[in-house]
Amino acid sequence: MLEVDIVADMGVGTLVAGLGADRGVTAIVGPSGAGKTTLLRAIAGLLNPNSGTIKFNGKTWLDRETGLLVPTHRRGIGMVFQEPRLLPHLSVRANIALGGRRFGRGGGGKNGSVGLAELADDLSIGHLLKRRPAKLSGGEKQRVMLARALIGGAGLILCDEPAVGLDTDQRGKLIEAMVHHFAQLDAVVLYVTHAPEEAAKLATSMVRMEDGILGEMGPVNQVLLAGGSETIIDAGTSTTLQGRVLEIDEAYALAVIGIDEQRIELAAGALKPGQETGVRLWARDLIIALEPRPGLSARNQLAGTIVSISGGDGASVEVQVAVNGVPVLARITKKSLDELGLGEGREVVLIFKSASVE
Repeated sequence: MLEVDIVADMGVGTLVAGLGADRGVTAIVGPSGAGKTTLLRAIAGLLNPNSGTIKFNGKTWLDRETGLLVPTHRRGIGMVFQEPRLLPHLSVRANIALGGRRFGRGGGGKNGSVGLAELADDLSIGHLLKRRPAKLSGGEKQRVMLARALIGGAGLILCDEPAVGLDTDQRGKLIEAMVHHFAQLDAVVLYVTHAPEEAAKLATSMVRMEDGILGEMGPVNQVLLAGGSETIIDAGTSTTLQGRVLEIDEAYALAVIGIDEQRIELAAGALKPGQETGVRLWARDLIIALEPRPGLSARNQLAGTIVSISGGDGASVEVQVAVNGVPVLARITKKSLDELGLGEGREVVLIFKSASVE
């Protein structure tokens, strides 16, 4: 458990942060200049706040009143920055190994059982272990940074917009790697981004931040649906459900995901049985039916109950359907709404293709 209660100088403005984060990924979302990086630097011990306390798993790292300040190297934190910070004279293998040595001195996590070579292979950088950082692409450097953060079992991992500046392909590979590995961690992960769509894919919890102030906090879907800016509202047209991989259908490269008692299928990718994973559904890809519909190429169907209907200025409306208590947004036309006779309290089935799930 990470507990932060600090006031710090941002250069332009003041950071006033009260934050509690438990095991799993918490996304911190906000525009440039909101104070996101300042918050991470304070937690990492790279910045000394004006006042307040920082505690992790019962240990106090900062207490300005008593003068206690635990240095960065003794906090055992894994960090992935916007700009790759690799030692140019060391090989990829040696750069990754630095994380194992550092976090072995107090990280407190349980993620160090995976060997360096195995982790590198999982991140598709196993063939690069003998190279120097200068020979790597931007995406490869970031995956080396991620490996260094993961290797030693750090109890806390801080990610400061690691996908910024990467092209679409590199960004997708990095995010896929983070989704896979973060799901297996017994650690607290703070993921800073200005892109809500990244947060929706990676995190289970979200904090909105603006002008040095932490705003709404809570489950990702709740914060996205609450809005607060056009960017956040746009991201709210997708919903993330939490599930567990029940099995892998090797013949068709599909993973069977259990969402409470319901089942869906999606591309297996790097998923493994028993792994917890987020399932991201786009409102535009969801079909609403009044009852289950067999014999469709869209194989996934989730039962739920309509809890609200909004919109109405154009041709479409957004229908919020509670699936196992989690609100899922579906976008349909007004004509479909009327023809199906949909209204609040109506039990429906959401239908979607495996290929449309992230």
